[in-house]
Amino acid sequence: DYLSTISAMVTANGRLFYIIDETPSGISVPRGDWHLTSRDAFNGKLLWKRSIEEWGGKTWTGKPQWRFNNLMHIMKRLVARGDRVYATLGFNAPLTALDGATGKTLKTYQGTQYTSEILFHNNNLILSVNQEKQEPGRSAKKPPVKKRVVCINSDSGKIKWQQGNFTGISVKSDSSERITSLSLIAG
Repeated sequence: DYLSTISAMVTANGRLFYIIDETPSGISVPRGDWHLTSRDAFNGKLLWKRSIEEWGGKTWTGKPQWRFNNLMHIMKRLVARGDRVYATLGFNAPLTALDGATGKTLKTYQGTQYTSEILFHNNNLILSVNQEKQEPGRSAKKPPVKKRVVCINSDSGKIKWQQGNFTGISVKSDSSERITSLSLIAG
């Protein structure tokens, strides 16, 4: 009945990267002990781990981490390409580039606070960025946060273009109704 312990997983250059809740399974209502973790894809050896403070069902629904409180697009917060990993290190965090071998922060991208979806295409990062902090609630009381699509050069961090003021798609009519996605694709 609990939220899945792994909310995203990708691989690149012989490494696995995943966001995992390491709360012991015997805890009746998990508080969430979330980490971005890297392992050797061949032998499973732990390479590094980074703590993620603001994550999990309670963050995006305001309720305990039951399996039905999971967001459908949460796995779109983690991308790996070559020796770089791109992620949000919190639910309302900016986009961060990390060294795939060490987990050290290489760059935090300006203008990406509240990123909710990440794509990598032709050396560009295409992002869905919320215009303010997302919080749980019903849209009848307060409308969902507007979004913009931002294209950034992954190396320089320079914003190439952006379009804004989109209303995202809500997949639920419960306490996570205000937390929406754009369901980005690129090709």
